[in-house]
Amino acid sequence: MIQTLKKRQDFLKAAREKHHWVTPSFILQIYKLSPTDTVDKAEHHFGFTAARKSVGNAVKRNRAKRRLRALIHDRKTLFQEILETKGPYGFVFIARAHILEADFAQMQKDCRWALKRLGLLDKK
Repeated sequence: MIQTLKKRQDFLKAAREKHHWVTPSFILQIYKLSPTDTVDKAEHHFGFTAARKSVGNAVKRNRAKRRLRALIHDRKTLFQEILETKGPYGFVFIARAHILEADFAQMQKDCRWALKRLGLLDKK
């Protein structure tokens, strides 16, 4: 099970850090967990959001967030590698309109690319 962000202040902190990468399906925002954070620092924390304006009604927003959670579970080894080398981070995934039609394999590639561009993975 993954640790999820629940408090608005954690989502706002990710936005304030201004470390983000935009893909066709989602926006990934990151921030380094610090000792003053109210969350457990032993592992990464993930937040998922989908706006009605960009994704659609409740059914579509829930489907978008399920796809993002599936992406995290599928890329668990990447995030474990980041945890071992860089330490714990907070990740916020913001769904975009294209997420409902996007190919899951392309979303996986986009996730890896975004993590590389944000400096969390080595550029192999």
